[in-house]
Amino acid sequence: MQKQLSKPAKPSAAFSYIWLGIGFILSLFTFGKLNIPLAAWLYPLFLLRFVKTQHPLTGFIGVLLVYVIDALYWHYQVFGSLFSFFLVVLLILAIVQPLPYLLDWLLSSHWSKSWLGTLIFPLSWVLIEYLRTLVSPVGSIGTLAYSQYGNLPLLQLLSVTGLSGVVFIMTWLASMVNWAWQKQFAWRSTHGGLLTYSSLLALILFAGGLRLALFPPVAQTVRVASLTIAPHAMGQVQRQDGDAIQAMIDGKGSLGDRQKVQAAYAPLQDELFTRSQNEARNGAKIVVWPETELFVLEENLPKLKARAARTASQSGIYLELGVGVFIKDAPYTRNIALLFDPQGKLVWTYSKTHPVPSLDNSTPGSGILPFVDTPYGRISNLICYDADFPSLALQGGQKHVDLLLDPSSDWAGIDPWHTQNATYRAIENGYSLVRSTDGGLSIVVDYQGHVLAAEDYFTSDPEGITASVPVKGTLTIYSLVGDLFAYLCMAGLAGLIVFSVLDTRRRQRATA
Repeated sequence: MQKQLSKPAKPSAAFSYIWLGIGFILSLFTFGKLNIPLAAWLYPLFLLRFVKTQHPLTGFIGVLLVYVIDALYWHYQVFGSLFSFFLVVLLILAIVQPLPYLLDWLLSSHWSKSWLGTLIFPLSWVLIEYLRTLVSPVGSIGTLAYSQYGNLPLLQLLSVTGLSGVVFIMTWLASMVNWAWQKQFAWRSTHGGLLTYSSLLALILFAGGLRLALFPPVAQTVRVASLTIAPHAMGQVQRQDGDAIQAMIDGKGSLGDRQKVQAAYAPLQDELFTRSQNEARNGAKIVVWPETELFVLEENLPKLKARAARTASQSGIYLELGVGVFIKDAPYTRNIALLFDPQGKLVWTYSKTHPVPSLDNSTPGSGILPFVDTPYGRISNLICYDADFPSLALQGGQKHVDLLLDPSSDWAGIDPWHTQNATYRAIENGYSLVRSTDGGLSIVVDYQGHVLAAEDYFTSDPEGITASVPVKGTLTIYSLVGDLFAYLCMAGLAGLIVFSVLDTRRRQRATA
């Protein structure tokens, strides 16, 4: 008589809370200053393991608590306070984020014999993150892909799929390992799925490495300079005239406040123009100032433009100014970038498309990126927070831009990761990026993500950076097809859901 083999015991629900704890701890190291890239690959694996060993409601609540605590922690890291408009947004996103875990629990049982069911989790994660990027006021901030900054072989995938491809391959690991885990990693029944995932990951990394090794930027270069005002000088302005500046921002500025603001920024203006001329003498052909490095009264803007035109013409440079303008009508400020060419002509006045909610009350721009053809390639422009919206930056790729200028302004709570996130736009769209940042990391990267120059406002004595930047970008698949991969993921998920529903009905009829 053949001996009957007993089935392995199902892990106890109490024991599964260990996986929840591990997943929670790892999740704290997937964003901000404490980011550990490997943690972002592993924490969904353990959270998913917890959900699969629990009742779906218990699993959903457990994962929801993890994301709520993460949101509170992230918010405190960034703002150093317990409440703001952004906390409301983050808590809403935290409620939505557990949905891929719930969908996987509900649908994967229909695919227990096939590894195809492991696709439910990454496809639904891509769906959630993509829709969030489109409708959320924080744009793409918080996407899992940003945890992989510096992994250039992996990040070359951005040039094909955008953020969605990186998110997909990262989250597929969680469901694939859990599927094999449930089968006790029995090679006979899991080798097909494990080999498929491993081969795809190896192909992505190999292809990315091949692109970096065989197709580096080889075009002629142009010397670009990014300028910032030293912290002690900006701090002095805030200490002496901060109340007057805030009154102007709120639309309550008196005549005395207007005079204080004008006097406070006059020496900074002189310094920036002098340093721009010095950079030109040292060979720079493009000089970029940070976002709102100067504030001017509306009636004084023509004088600033005239001075910038003279400086650009006399020095033979393209000069981009990040300027805040105090206006008389609500919302009382404009956040603009002005580009002057070597003939002193004003090429564009670009208004920030996405003012930061509750922090930047300036008038939004048209949402159309300007561009100009120059001896140093086609140049375009956006401002700081605009770079958190990939669909806006995609315009640069579609217009075959070679160099994107990005005047920016950050603060300690988002330094350096906010600038690091922006570098993804360069890889996606095939242009070099010059991000000149007050209160954060200034950086120059080429279209493969190589850092050509960098300087952090808080860890050095910032005086500005210079870099030799390729004058020619490259065509990327992402710039041609946009978020096609995200749409394919949505279609794939819809197909799996339809099959699961039909399979449920078939089983019901069979047992009727």
